[in-house]
Amino acid sequence: MLALSKLSIRATLGALIAVMGVMLVASTVSDVSDASARYAAAQRIASYAPISQALFKTLQEARLERGNTQTALSGETPAIASMVDDIAKNRKITEEGYAASLAMLSKVSLPGLDQALGKMKTSHDALAALRGKAANDVRVPRAQRAAA
Repeated sequence: MLALSKLSIRATLGALIAVMGVMLVASTVSDVSDASARYAAAQRIASYAPISQALFKTLQEARLERGNTQTALSGETPAIASMVDDIAKNRKITEEGYAASLAMLSKVSLPGLDQALGKMKTSHDALAALRGKAANDVRVPRAQRAAA
């Protein structure tokens, strides 16, 4: 307190204003740093949107294919040509979407993504085997189909 009493009012006010200025600059730097981090996170999240859209479209087409395939397999007679064509069209779109999604996901670095992609590829391979059997079965009457 003794040292403060020796300072003039002008010097005390100048020191106080300087300290407040330093605090303001520090606060601004901190805010800009936080905003920059939030912007980078938002950009990273926005880069995932096309991947999500591709996966969603692929999933929609896969569901249509599955529904058409189940409908065709539930009948006693072979599926009509338009249904077989629809199944093939949905399968083509699904495969293109799957390939595009894998290409986009290969450019992303996320924890646990490698394991998820491994499961996805394993499931896709198992599905491909079933698709081949289903593609043959929809073209023949139920009595001639191999037992599941």
